[in-house]
Amino acid sequence: MNSKILHIKQDERVTMGQNGNLYFANVLTSDNHSDYICHAHFPGTRTIIQKEPIDLRVKATNSMMDRKPRLLFPTDASTHLVALQGQPLALECIAEGFPTPTIKWLRPSGPMPADRVTYQNHNKTLQLLNVGEEDDGEYRCLAENSLGSDQHAYYVTVEAAPYWLHKPQSHLYGPGETARLDCQVQGRPQPEVTWRINGIPVEELAKDQKYRIHHGALVLSNVQPSDTMVTQCEARNRHGLLLANAYIYVVELPAKILTPDNETYMAVQGSTAYLLCKAFGAPVPSVQWLDREGKTVLQDERFFPYTNGTLGIRDLQANDTGHYFCQAANDQNNVTIVANLQVKDATQITQGPRSAIEKKGSRVTFTCQASFDPSLQHSITWRGDGRDLQELGDSDKCGPSPNLGLVEGGRVGKTGHPDLLASSVVVGGLPRFEGEGSRRRGKRGE
Repeated sequence: MNSKILHIKQDERVTMGQNGNLYFANVLTSDNHSDYICHAHFPGTRTIIQKEPIDLRVKATNSMMDRKPRLLFPTDASTHLVALQGQPLALECIAEGFPTPTIKWLRPSGPMPADRVTYQNHNKTLQLLNVGEEDDGEYRCLAENSLGSDQHAYYVTVEAAPYWLHKPQSHLYGPGETARLDCQVQGRPQPEVTWRINGIPVEELAKDQKYRIHHGALVLSNVQPSDTMVTQCEARNRHGLLLANAYIYVVELPAKILTPDNETYMAVQGSTAYLLCKAFGAPVPSVQWLDREGKTVLQDERFFPYTNGTLGIRDLQANDTGHYFCQAANDQNNVTIVANLQVKDATQITQGPRSAIEKKGSRVTFTCQASFDPSLQHSITWRGDGRDLQELGDSDKCGPSPNLGLVEGGRVGKTGHPDLLASSVVVGGLPRFEGEGSRRRGKRGE
């Protein structure tokens, strides 16, 4: 600014650097001022401090000597910088020369990330947003005019404060179980991870086989109710620190099955059935499935258990119908529920409707025969064009016969060509199947 608090106009020739200095690529007589004043503004304290005025005198001359560019900032041939991941990065090059040099930015190691790069201050500043690890490498600024060029290389190393990959979580354990708390962090340089138990560093605790650090995780073996504790994971590098608390609760709870007892499951032959048995307790109860004689059902390779207690049975057969017993046990107790499985015959369409081409005004009959499991209620529903026949509004022309196995009628298009009903059959039962006939259009005169 000057004494009238007017900002100095900046352009390709006149620039204020990020360090606060005012640079002239070359001076003109219009730059004559006796009151160049630097103002430093401190937003936090709402304070402005100004430097003593600087007097610049430019002597007029009849001979302007051209000169090739020379970098005023930075002055060295190269600079090594550390950028923090996720933060912005600003690189600056300011040159003098006559004619006024132009600035270009290059990245020898690859293309610039166009979606995150902006050029400011008449191309003298490269602003890189949200720096990532892929931004490591060399950035080069090139100052050029008609007499030559000068350049500077920035070597950028991207580092990062610690950040979580897996934060330790509080958990409930039963006596005798092994507790494992993971504390996985990343950063550049790689953070150092330390653990505390009830505020005391693990290294300072009495040597106990119960506590050990394995790949950054805290592992406690054979925990007991007296081992209920708060643990702390701390990760730090030169750019920051992370701290997380996780609680270990050691309790004794009898086994309990949360799935209702005496549930009935129905499935079709050849399919897969899933019998549920969700158990809870501390220590975690073991779950096994038994038959009426108390023997495990897993001897049959078609039976397979899941870690959540569910029993799967593939390729169901009629003789799989019966009672299955889920037993959950820990050192407190054992409990049992029964699951009832009913295997039904698959509903099948044994004879479906066939497409037909008939003359206008003639009668059309479609036949449907199906087989059902005798223990299930069943029904046959006819559809035309995806809708129940009762909804089509043509009950005088088409409709199901009393035995529901036949449908009679026909429908003619506006052109006079036969437009036969596209028959669709839905057979009720377990499960429901749908079969749809094809549509054919007759030739004129048929």
